[in-house]
Amino acid sequence: AGEPPPFEEAAEAEDEEAAPAGSAVAALAAAAELGPIVAVDAAAPAAAVAAGGRAAARVAGGGGDVGDASLGCFAWVVVHGTASQVKHSGFDWGDLFSRNTRSGLLALLCTCLELAGLPKGVLQDEELDDGPQEFLCRLPEWVRAHGVDASQYALSRNSKFGSAHRALTNFERFWAAGIGAQTPAALLEGGFAPELNRWLVDLASSSLRSLRHVSVVAALAFAEALGRHATDLRGIQATMQRQLDAALPGGRQVVQLEQERQQADAHAGGLDMLRAEFLDQIVPPRTRDVSEAIRLCTLCEVERLMKADPDMYLQRKWTLRVFLMTHDPAAEVRIKAISIIESWFAGSARHSQEVRQYLGVFAEQILTHLVQRVGDVDAKVAAAAIRCLRLPELAARLEDSEFDHVVNMCPGSVDQTIRAEAGCFINSHVFHDPGICVVQGPTKRKRAPDVDPAVAPVADAAGDDADGPDVGVRAASDPSNVEALFNSEVYKFEVEDSPWLHEYMYGMGYEEIHLSSLVAYIDDYLGERLRLVERVVSAFWGRAPALTHWGIMVNLCLDGEWPPQQSIEPTSPKRRLALLFVMEAAIRRTEEDFRGGKPAEQATALARLTEACAKMLPEMPKLMEVCRADSQMLQLISQVCRILLNFAADHSPQHVVANVAALCHSLRRTFESCLFIDTMKMCADSMLALARCSNEAHGAFMDLARDIFHAGYTLLKPDLFVERNDEARIAVSRMMVLSNRGLDMSFSNMDFVERLLELLRARVEWAAKAGAELSASPLASAAPAPPPPSAPAGVPDARVALQVVEVLFVALTWQVRVVDWVKASKETASGKDEAPQGTPAPAAAAAGGAAEASRKERPEVASPEFAEAAQLLGQVKDLEDIKDTIPTVIASLRAACSGLIANDLDPYVRYHAFNCYMLLLQLGLAVSARINMEAPEGEADSIERSWGETFEVSFPEEHAKVLFNYLNALFDRVSLADIEGVSFNAEGSMVEATSNIFPFPLPSNRVSTTTSARFLLDRCIESGEADGTKELKPSDELLLAVLASRTIAEHDHEKVYAGPLALLILTQCERSRPRPLREVASILFKRLREHGRLSEDFAKQFWDMQLEAITGLYICSGVEAANALSNAFMRQWGPRIMPWLERPYYRAFKGAVGDC
Repeated sequence: AGEPPPFEEAAEAEDEEAAPAGSAVAALAAAAELGPIVAVDAAAPAAAVAAGGRAAARVAGGGGDVGDASLGCFAWVVVHGTASQVKHSGFDWGDLFSRNTRSGLLALLCTCLELAGLPKGVLQDEELDDGPQEFLCRLPEWVRAHGVDASQYALSRNSKFGSAHRALTNFERFWAAGIGAQTPAALLEGGFAPELNRWLVDLASSSLRSLRHVSVVAALAFAEALGRHATDLRGIQATMQRQLDAALPGGRQVVQLEQERQQADAHAGGLDMLRAEFLDQIVPPRTRDVSEAIRLCTLCEVERLMKADPDMYLQRKWTLRVFLMTHDPAAEVRIKAISIIESWFAGSARHSQEVRQYLGVFAEQILTHLVQRVGDVDAKVAAAAIRCLRLPELAARLEDSEFDHVVNMCPGSVDQTIRAEAGCFINSHVFHDPGICVVQGPTKRKRAPDVDPAVAPVADAAGDDADGPDVGVRAASDPSNVEALFNSEVYKFEVEDSPWLHEYMYGMGYEEIHLSSLVAYIDDYLGERLRLVERVVSAFWGRAPALTHWGIMVNLCLDGEWPPQQSIEPTSPKRRLALLFVMEAAIRRTEEDFRGGKPAEQATALARLTEACAKMLPEMPKLMEVCRADSQMLQLISQVCRILLNFAADHSPQHVVANVAALCHSLRRTFESCLFIDTMKMCADSMLALARCSNEAHGAFMDLARDIFHAGYTLLKPDLFVERNDEARIAVSRMMVLSNRGLDMSFSNMDFVERLLELLRARVEWAAKAGAELSASPLASAAPAPPPPSAPAGVPDARVALQVVEVLFVALTWQVRVVDWVKASKETASGKDEAPQGTPAPAAAAAGGAAEASRKERPEVASPEFAEAAQLLGQVKDLEDIKDTIPTVIASLRAACSGLIANDLDPYVRYHAFNCYMLLLQLGLAVSARINMEAPEGEADSIERSWGETFEVSFPEEHAKVLFNYLNALFDRVSLADIEGVSFNAEGSMVEATSNIFPFPLPSNRVSTTTSARFLLDRCIESGEADGTKELKPSDELLLAVLASRTIAEHDHEKVYAGPLALLILTQCERSRPRPLREVASILFKRLREHGRLSEDFAKQFWDMQLEAITGLYICSGVEAANALSNAFMRQWGPRIMPWLERPYYRAFKGAVGDC
């Protein structure tokens, strides 16, 4: 152990002088300002006190705070000391042990008890003779009697002493120094080791968790120290044997060496036997301990023991014990067990041949269980299992089904950690060497000869073992891939001899090899599930440079499709589709990093998007032309174009100015030829982004809008609508897309608006007759019900009806907003009102760089305000005529919506009509300060208003009844439907994404324009679900009920949020109703209560509505339902009624009593 430093000798001398045998405890307290290290009586040996005094003096000399009276000196050093202090404290204990074995044993046991949270004095010297069993029997009662809290002991994670990891490391270091300083003879012959063994084994089985934990650490540290002693003795024995072999026979030195060798052999055997017995008594029961911390600690100590003694690998009981811990209930223990197994096979080159053979057999036995861990409920455990299976020695033994199971975790898992580890597995064992990933940091690199390091990629070190054969590498199934050529013998003998071909393979063609490998993997393993490509890209993101080589992606898509490349074999449509999925996912991920990433990620993403604009936008017309024949390809490339053009318009306009005409032509052609709404939206958004940079693009967009309007205006004539119904449906779809992008697609043409209204009236009339026929049919009461009839010629089907309602509402909203803005401008000019709050948002979008050209096409008008309004409306039209006809048109649309709600056979059409009706009411309230939405034609301004008044917005009683019956029917269907297991709340929905773009793309301003209702409408129009032939799913039933309820709860018309519709929603507060509906009802309840703050009349209305809801439910459903609703309302009140509600409550209660 070496000689103590001078200051330790001085401390030792001082302690021996100041601590006579009769006053040992007092002398130690005076030297260290602590209690004694062990609770001994006045007759205790002075050596024990002297050793404790040296430890205290050493810590005090190091600047430590020794004022913690709950710990003895050795325990204090373990908790707060440095590594050097702990080591010298171990030497002090060794000195104590060499002087008095009993005191040394007592000091160790008391240190364990103090670290376990027990106070000093719990173990007395005389109790050593009674044995550990007697002590453990008395301990629980003693702990209860003294009120000891051992939950925050030194080795616990919530330790009150500081770092538990430092205390654990110091405690192990203390044992290593103290036991290592002793001779084997002292440990074996004095009976110390067996006695300590007996105490630690019994303490490790204590009912006190902290004591078990500390005892396990002490016992395994003691076993490790015994193992070091045994290893040292074997080394001495081997040295002596070599000396014997070299000595002359019969000499005196030979006899002495033989005796010493036999003695070393005996001591080593005794230590091995004691250590093996010790471990057998400690490890198995503690790996099954109820405490997760103890199981984890035992596992960590077993790992250290096995590293120190490689012979333990050959003992099945230890390898099997570690393997069984992979099934532990605690995730942290499972992760540790898997990481230990991984370390065995990762460092197999350092093991002996015998150990490697045993581990090979062991791997065959545990492999299936490791594959099962890939599906662990804890993502970290699953990732650790994949990381372990990535080792070549294990991956080579996987069956095909097991191998595919691991590979499929990349696109199949919802956790990013698991996908990333599966991506590393794929890079190591699916792709050919050297893979597509670059490993960060210093690793062994597998590189072809004579290759420039700047362009040679780096292999994944975890999966490519440079020291051994390349086992476990599996290629994609297609042998014709270029990466197969890269590893072929042809390359070795032909390519390496050709400098230019060698440069091509490792230079400009290298990333093409990577992308081809990735596409081949997607083709083989994903098949038709290409929507999951986003997860694959996410798994390789940041590690595969090929994912951001935009120019190579474009080249691969265009291979063989244009005259300069006709000599190259074209990329197959299947591979091109997979490549486009990769391109779209990579572009979208880059945009996400740019919009919401860290500053470093944003800078990198900015450079990548700028490069993508430079590489892709010039080739975008060619890409669209190549993808035009396939709707999925066209949708993907349109999404890429939208993202890049929105980015370029804000950050890199120079990349679009030079190619505006070709882009506009290609985007227009795509818009006019595609049949999918998502593709239309992306093309329209792309043209709008171009319009922000170029007047030419603005004019092209307006020309497209006018052409679409004229086509729709023609096709919606009654005779043509019957003959060319499909064309009319597509035209209406395009008009709906453009109308939601800042354009009045009616172009203020009231004849066109009237044609749309006629279509809705025709559907209402047909639906009323069809509903009456179904009701009168004798099969109406039988099961199953007959399917709804299809709409006849001349009547729009459900999809067209949805779009017509949408186009009409947006067009009328546009016209009302512009008229309101013009009237506000006139009133401002005359000083009657405040200035308008800017131009309408749609107007701002429509008025761009082509304003001057638009003015030349229009005649002069009377005032600047009128001229600007006419320009915004997009067509020369008498604004006064528009203003006069708006109330009539809106009244007609409300009547049509009411008819659809009452009679239509399709649930989506009924909901959309309901939503449109409520929005029209809200629109009337929004402009009621300037526009009378209820006046007959020609009398819009005939009603005089006093200052501050607004025009009234009526809610006809017959319409209110229709809406009430519709909402009541929704609630009734939700009551009958089985909604168990539907994960849903009032703020979201369970609408599944049927688009191949997932998740649904966000616009460039990071504000999503896709709500639950909007996505539901688009899904119905796109997939044809809105045809009346499909039953609603429970989730959709609940969705429609919640959305309709929220429309009422958030409405501003008093007859809506405080009328019969609101009463119907309040009845959903009862606990038996679905939770999302209860949440909406609670929102309305809180709104009415907040209104009560404004005036006593509003507060009285709050109580009256509750009373009416309870009364109505009592009349309809009886006293039990009414009582349940009353209790629900009372729970909403809170513990006490607010002061502003007390008097209105008295008035409402008094009126209710009077009515009884």
